Amino acid sequence: MFRFPTQGVGGHGIILGMSDRFSRRAIELISDNRIRQAMEEGEFDNLPGLGKPIPDIDEPYDPNWWAKQWMKRERREAAISHSLMTREKKG
Repeated sequence: MFRFPTQGVGGHGIILGMSDRFSRRAIELISDNRIRQAMEEGEFDNLPGLGKPIPDIDEPYDPNWWAKQWMKRERREAAISHSLMTREKKG
C-alpha cells in the first residue's frame, strides 16, 4: 500500500491544510484510490523506460549521485554542442 508522507519541515503536513482536514488513513485511502483509478485508465501504460532496468540499481548508495549524474549529463551536452559547432564551421 502506498504510504503518504505526512511529516515535513517543522512537523507540518506535506500538503498544508490537508492533514488538518483529513486523517492520515483518509489521505492514504484517497491516494490509493487515485492510483488504482489511474492504473485502470492506463495512465501508467506508456511511461518512458517501461520494461527497462533502472540504471545503477545494483550500485551501492552514493550521497553524491545527483552531482555525478549532473556532471555526466553536462559533459555529454558539451560534447554534442562542440560537435555541432565544428560541423557549422566546416559547412
